[in-house]
Amino acid sequence: MDSRKNQTAVKQPTEEPPAISGTDLVVRPGKDGDANRILALMREVFIDEMGWNRAFLADAARTLVEILTNKSGPGNLFLVCHSPRKIVAVVTLLDVGAGIGFIRWLVIHQDARGIGLGRLLLGRTLIFAKDAGFTRVRLVTVRDLPQALDFYLKAGFREVGTKTDSLWAMPLTLCFMEMEITL
Repeated sequence: MDSRKNQTAVKQPTEEPPAISGTDLVVRPGKDGDANRILALMREVFIDEMGWNRAFLADAARTLVEILTNKSGPGNLFLVCHSPRKIVAVVTLLDVGAGIGFIRWLVIHQDARGIGLGRLLLGRTLIFAKDAGFTRVRLVTVRDLPQALDFYLKAGFREVGTKTDSLWAMPLTLCFMEMEITL
């Protein structure tokens, strides 16, 4: 008699699957039900990773309400990218009038960086801006985020000004950027 037949297999604990694997990412329009997961993304990136304070998150929640309220405008774009487990990126473009679109957020979770997701989302945003008839796209980033600044410069944005200010009780140097859209 084989003694192995009477032994119960012991299941080994498995590691939690990564937030991103292979082609599990989906880009789709943002919706109201995404709010808590977007705020979780903001907390993970700006508070947990970058050390910003919780006042930022309160402001992000207020901004998210505005975006969700106005997302259906013809010149507004609101996209999320998610894996089966979480939202890993968000991009928003707002029509601020006079042919100008404003990228309010382009946020990528650290687990999703380096795979071209930022270029993909920015590319979709710029195509949307062109199709919407915008002549310029503007954004504001923070000088203390050199990778973001470099990313936008490489994408064709140019720096049009800076300003040191206190936001969320933190001194930050804001970098204003702009790109002309050729129709």
